[in-house]
Amino acid sequence: MWNVGVNAFGGATTTALNNILQGKNDSVIGAGIASGVFSTVGYSAGSITANTINSIMRPTINNAGSWAGSGVWSGSGYNLFNPNNTAVIGGGFTGGTLQEVVQGAINGAQQAGNKK
Repeated sequence: MWNVGVNAFGGATTTALNNILQGKNDSVIGAGIASGVFSTVGYSAGSITANTINSIMRPTINNAGSWAGSGVWSGSGYNLFNPNNTAVIGGGFTGGTLQEVVQGAINGAQQAGNKK
């Protein structure tokens, strides 16, 4: 929720500043909601990707409770990366990329609709 709140506040603030500094008349509330939604999409995709990568790297099925922590060599799992940042990097990349793709597609559709 913190991530979504910060992004919603940031989107609203940026829009308010653009309205003041550039003479625009964009919706501050709409920008805040859109930023929160895009943040939710990005966070969800990143979380799913990180969990998937963690599951793939684990040597057994359904061992979420017995997996050794990051950076630990353990008899309960093979941790080949020290520390194991692969899931975090993959999740961050996927979440950020999907968020930008969705936002770009929606912005493109809005611009196309405004030209009609």
